[in-house]
Amino acid sequence: MLALIAFGTVAVGAFGILYWNVITCYRMSGWDEVPARLTSVNLSSRKNQKGSNSYRAEATYDYQYRGQAYSGDRVGIHTWGHDGFRGWQRNTATRLRKYQKQRQPCPCFVNPSNPAQSVLDREMRPSIMLLVTVFAGIFGGIGLSEVSRWRAVLRRDADPQNSASTSEQLSNEFCSAPIDSVWRWLPAFFFFALLAAPTAILLPSELRAGNAVAILLSIVPAITFLIVLICCWAVFRQLIEGTTIVKLASVPGVIGGHVSGVVCTKRDLSPGTVTVIKLRCDETKRKHDQAGHQRKSHSGTQAVMHWSDEQELAADLTPAGGDGSAIPFDFFVPDDLPETQPGKVQWVITARSNGRGPRFQSQCEIPVFITKDSGLSRENDESLVAALQGDLTPQQRLRSHGVRFDDKSDGSKRLRIRGQMSFVPMAVLAATMIATDVACFALFHRGASWLLVGVVGILGALLTWGFLHTLMWGCRIVVTEDSAQLRSGATLFCGSYNIRRADFCRLYVRMGTQIGNAQYYKVYLATDEHAIHVGKGILGKERAELYGEAIWHEVVGTDPPPVEQRSFSDEKRERARRRSH
Repeated sequence: MLALIAFGTVAVGAFGILYWNVITCYRMSGWDEVPARLTSVNLSSRKNQKGSNSYRAEATYDYQYRGQAYSGDRVGIHTWGHDGFRGWQRNTATRLRKYQKQRQPCPCFVNPSNPAQSVLDREMRPSIMLLVTVFAGIFGGIGLSEVSRWRAVLRRDADPQNSASTSEQLSNEFCSAPIDSVWRWLPAFFFFALLAAPTAILLPSELRAGNAVAILLSIVPAITFLIVLICCWAVFRQLIEGTTIVKLASVPGVIGGHVSGVVCTKRDLSPGTVTVIKLRCDETKRKHDQAGHQRKSHSGTQAVMHWSDEQELAADLTPAGGDGSAIPFDFFVPDDLPETQPGKVQWVITARSNGRGPRFQSQCEIPVFITKDSGLSRENDESLVAALQGDLTPQQRLRSHGVRFDDKSDGSKRLRIRGQMSFVPMAVLAATMIATDVACFALFHRGASWLLVGVVGILGALLTWGFLHTLMWGCRIVVTEDSAQLRSGATLFCGSYNIRRADFCRLYVRMGTQIGNAQYYKVYLATDEHAIHVGKGILGKERAELYGEAIWHEVVGTDPPPVEQRSFSDEKRERARRRSH
């Protein structure tokens, strides 16, 4: 609570400075411009306790307004003393000295209602705005997250679903709606909207002036616009998917027993759609410092996944005589896992569709506790989804990853493969690429050293190429009776191969990207001379291996060899070995 008060106080102060700048600048925009005669100009400096210099542009001037003579000494809209922004202070002092040296009148802005008030420069300073915006964003964001955390804890404490003793009173239905995320994003939207309003007023004039700081200030309105897009996407999903209902066979779920039920959605999942149901147990733990003490701040927490299991269903899930789809699930939960605890341990069930067809994704938190039935049942192979689960055929497996099949009249078979472009890794890659390119442009515009500009520029070019390569990557395979024609790579840089099916001898996967705990893999079919990239961006090693085995069945037509896992250095050594031969 003390941290919340401290962060909130700093954030309120920063927001006050931001809006004081805007209000003061708006009032001064109505002041009358008159010529002023500069009597003195000076750039004063002083050292603080740390030994660094702070500066202040000082000037005194005389002016006449409506026949009356006045004098003033206010240079900018900020009336505080020295600060560390040497550039603005020095440029202002140089500009005023030029007026004084040439004995030219300097523009001065006078308050019509109080002519004794005047200022020489009434523009907002972008550097001050950027600094205060960063302070308001950091401290206000931490304070907002603390408020959200306390609200969640209080709500879960008051929720009867978090108590095993009230299981007789619990409903067996749990709802999940995409529109719920809008209410979670609304506080962030209002926060960033308040943060972006002052900078949005400043941006047009600064961008026209070519100020590089304005590019950094545009990040806050961009974040606000991104939140608006997220909310619009949630509303669109609500209109398309509706509310998903998870119906448990018994409430609560049993640790050391079964968690079973049905996920009901209004989406009509076609028989060719593979549906994946996943149950996981997450725990929020506090991080420890090097001495082993717990960190008390909210930022010192991390999410740990204790256990997860998933089931894939490839069947007609449309109930007889009804609309939508009903997706059954049945999980056996080991008896060494923690039960639901408010704000600490959550049991979450997710459902999503794979492949081409209706898109569906839902997530819902359910109660799972140790009860009197814990340990009485054992894992049963004949579960309620055993008949629906089964083993997917290679074509079903590949279709679940978006592979398209096209059988020709001449007996050949064609496969069209696109990269698995998941939203999170693509968004992270795009954000990193844009930030690096903007930083390179800002450094170049500000006249930074060529070495620094070159390093950032090369990094931005590599990220841009990686993003475009991921968007344009594809693989086309034409399988005939004896050979396979493969064309793999980005659209304009594809490599073509015509290989006898009997020449394929190895199948391996390689991790391409890691975002948090999520690992995305690439899949390769290899001969003694070539390694062809046939899969990209597949989440999880096990999924990548199953995908590779399915590709092998469709292309080679025999039982696949053991799937190897290789690294980038292994590939470099393999290419060097091929060149040497």
